Amino acid sequence: MPKYVVLNFEDKYLSTHKGAADSTIQVLQRRYEQTKQTRGLTKLFVGKNSLIEHRPVEVNENSIAFTKDFGRIQQIAADCATAEKIYVVAHGDPRTPDTCYTNSPNGVGVLALATFTGLANFLKSVVRPRTSLIRISLVMCYGARCARYKRSEVDHTGMIDADDIKTSFAYKLFKELAEERKLKMTAVTGKIQHETTQGCALVEHEDMIDENMEFSEAARAQTQSKGDLVGRYKTLLNTNTASAINAEVKRFREHPGTIAITPLQQYAQDMVNWENADGNAIMARVKDAKTAKDAAAQNLISAGQNTDMRKYGKFMYTYKSGTLKIVSKYGKMNDPVMLPMTVLYQGPLL
Repeated sequence: MPKYVVLNFEDKYLSTHKGAADSTIQVLQRRYEQTKQTRGLTKLFVGKNSLIEHRPVEVNENSIAFTKDFGRIQQIAADCATAEKIYVVAHGDPRTPDTCYTNSPNGVGVLALATFTGLANFLKSVVRPRTSLIRISLVMCYGARCARYKRSEVDHTGMIDADDIKTSFAYKLFKELAEERKLKMTAVTGKIQHETTQGCALVEHEDMIDENMEFSEAARAQTQSKGDLVGRYKTLLNTNTASAINAEVKRFREHPGTIAITPLQQYAQDMVNWENADGNAIMARVKDAKTAKDAAAQNLISAGQNTDMRKYGKFMYTYKSGTLKIVSKYGKMNDPVMLPMTVLYQGPLL
């Protein structure tokens, strides 16, 4: 029976709640258990396709780490041993190409899970060497993106210098695994999501990378600068409308000498003080970043493209008989040189 395995490092161990990887898993289930399901005589001899999900992340009060449950590890290893393909699902950030992330237990944001070495060591315990080819898909935003992640520094749709290629999370993970395994791995250069209607992967267009990252960093700087104002605003929404809160902030902005008495008034006063200190400059940065992001998106639409693309931004890594080969699977659109399956590097391990 053909088996496909998802190692979901985004959502916590043994949890059954809906998580960040849900859309990926739903797409893969549709692909293998419905669209590509074996039929007719083939099904009689081969059996049905099946997709198996494992969540190997344990969350304790003070730590988050890979499971150490021996029975669990043995079951994962048994499934991986006969898997047609293994999907390794984790969060990534181009600014930290040595680290993968998991969902925060409190439901807000992500936490660092492991370095590429830590993830490789866990994978070695469950994806053991075998005579047949091991196929791994790293479903991780920016997994194949190098440390110089900005488009202005490296064009990831073109030829990339070997010194840059070897700095990506995907390559470093692949190198750790491939020296003892017959392995083929894929990873993408941008943010990845799955379109559930057609069941295809969508990868962030190269022309959106710098703009999306600047907007993300500006928004993060704003949240960090506001401190507890963010939480207090959410609390106030339990007993006030957003328009009422905004009206109170406007009143304190127009009448700075007003005395704060209620929690709503204190929030409004503190919000205005934040604006006058750092907030106005930070909010201007967010606004400028959003304007640039929207303009980049509009330029793509005008050119007949999308901000997230099908069959785009994927690298393939193989290591055979001492030779490493890295290929740009889809190449560069409308480029006579960067055709699909263009070899980016071939030679010894980097």
